[in-house]
Amino acid sequence: REAAMLDRQRDEREASLPDAGPMRIALDGRRILLEQALAAWPRRGTTLVEINCGAGFLQQSLRADGFDVTGCEPSDFLRRRFAEVNGSHFTVEAGHSDLLPFDSESFDWGILHLGEYLSPQQIDASLRELLRVVSLGFAITFWNRTSLAGRSASFPPDFPLYPAWSILRRLAWHGLGTFRARSALSGPVSTWRAADAGLLTAGEKFWGLVNRPLPLPTGFCCVFRVELGPRLPMTMRPLRVKRRKFSGEALARCGEGSGL
Repeated sequence: REAAMLDRQRDEREASLPDAGPMRIALDGRRILLEQALAAWPRRGTTLVEINCGAGFLQQSLRADGFDVTGCEPSDFLRRRFAEVNGSHFTVEAGHSDLLPFDSESFDWGILHLGEYLSPQQIDASLRELLRVVSLGFAITFWNRTSLAGRSASFPPDFPLYPAWSILRRLAWHGLGTFRARSALSGPVSTWRAADAGLLTAGEKFWGLVNRPLPLPTGFCCVFRVELGPRLPMTMRPLRVKRRKFSGEALARCGEGSGL
C-alpha cells in the first residue's frame, strides 16, 4: 500500500510542469544540464532511450538535438500523459528501469532518471539493465540530497533525493570509474532564480555564479555522464608456464618425496 501511495505521488508530481517556483527552476536546470552534458555525444543517426521519462517533457528537445529517442516509463498514467504531451510521433514503452523491455544493445545512448525511491539493490539492477541495452554510453540524473537545498526542508518528504556519493559508489562498484559530473543550483533554494536567466543584478551575482552549472556534484540537480569503451569478446589464452631445467639429482629427489 505504501508503494502504491508513492507511485501515485510520483504520477501527480510528474504529470505536469509547474508554472513557477523551485520545482520549475530545478526541472529547467536539469534540462540545461543534460543539454550541456550530452553535447559531446554524436547525435545524427544515433538512438537514445530515456528511462523513467515520466510524461516525456524532455522528448521533444532531445529529438530537436538530433537523437532518435524512445521513452520508457512504468506508470500507465504517465504513459497516457506522454501521448497527450508529445503526440503519436513519439514512442514510449512500458517497463521498469530494473527490467527493461529491450534487446541487448538496442540503443547507442541512454538516460536514466532516478525519479522514484530505489534501494541500492534496485539501482544496481537498473545499472545492469542500462549497460545491457546501450552500446556507447549513458547519463544518470538525480536530485542531490547532499546539496544545500537537499539538506533543507524545502521539498516534500516523498521527494526522491539521493546522496551524490551513493551514486558514485554504485558506479564504481560496476567498474564505471570514468565519468563526468555536472550539477546546478548549489545554493539554498532562497537564492535560486530562473535557470536560464542570463542577466544577474549586482546583489545576485555571487549566488548566480554558485547556482550555474559546475563540473562538480555539489548542486541540487546532478548529471553523471559515462562513455563506454569497446566491448571486446573474451579470448581464452593458454596459461604461460615458465620453463625450468632440472638436473638428474633434483629429479631423483622429487621422485623420492612423491613415493614413486
